[in-house]
Amino acid sequence: MHNIAHVVLQLYETLEWGDTSRLEASVPEVVRGALDSLTERYGDFDVWQEIEPEARLVAVPEAVLRLVMYTVLRNAFSASTRGGRVQVIGKREGDDVVITVNDHGPDITPGGGAATRRVAPARGRVDNRADLALGLPFAREVLEVFDGALKVEDGTENGGTAFTTRWPVSARPRRTLT
Repeated sequence: MHNIAHVVLQLYETLEWGDTSRLEASVPEVVRGALDSLTERYGDFDVWQEIEPEARLVAVPEAVLRLVMYTVLRNAFSASTRGGRVQVIGKREGDDVVITVNDHGPDITPGGGAATRRVAPARGRVDNRADLALGLPFAREVLEVFDGALKVEDGTENGGTAFTTRWPVSARPRRTLT
């Protein structure tokens, strides 16, 4: 719970919701920073990353991109076994950048199918359970304010989970917080 409180405080302190002059963030820089931090915390993983050149910038403040990507990647690392594989794929689709994070941990639901969150890490890290349960819905809400989306579903045919985030490429009118 402490980690979520820290992220919320960091977002609050670094982000001015009405400031449209800062609506640009580098996907490769933010993903690399999150991966470096998580690899240090969780140990070695086989991380495979491919971000297409046209998917390198998104029209959101860096704090938003950092919050969402760290939350999604942390969930993938937490659910995977040490030495497991985590994939990050970024591509352009129309006016959006789509970033998908695949892990090879257990599926998110026992019988498969889409879900909105993973409520517990597979490795039994009880201390992070509340953070993971709260993190993905919070990340989704923040991303939706900036006309993005977060979808969580069963991953590849080898199991795991796919976290797909959709980010605007150009600044569009944003929804307001309610």
